[in-house]
Amino acid sequence: MKSHMFNMIGALLLLGAQAQLIGPLRGSVRGSGGKYKTFEDKGCRTRHGKKGSEHHEYYLYNHVSKHECKGKCDHLGSKCYGWEYSSSGKCEVWKVPINEYKLAYVHGLDC
Repeated sequence: MKSHMFNMIGALLLLGAQAQLIGPLRGSVRGSGGKYKTFEDKGCRTRHGKKGSEHHEYYLYNHVSKHECKGKCDHLGSKCYGWEYSSSGKCEVWKVPINEYKLAYVHGLDC
């Protein structure tokens, strides 16, 4: 039951400058209107469907919590297009648009 809880989709709604947590937090893509969309067991990908690389498409943080990862994205404001989080504490904060139609299946990783 515990692992099932960790696999639930987390959803965030941005309400002005404030974000409200609506469920377990894993990773999210900022959509139109500043709202986050969450894709469970998916890795974020560039507009060309590529994984991306540190410093070019995203900032990499290791050994951070889910809340810290989300906070790093929120801190960048409109310069953050979303974030990817794995249960190992790896966090990618994306600074380029994420192609939600070319996300790759990766168990335990959420974009």
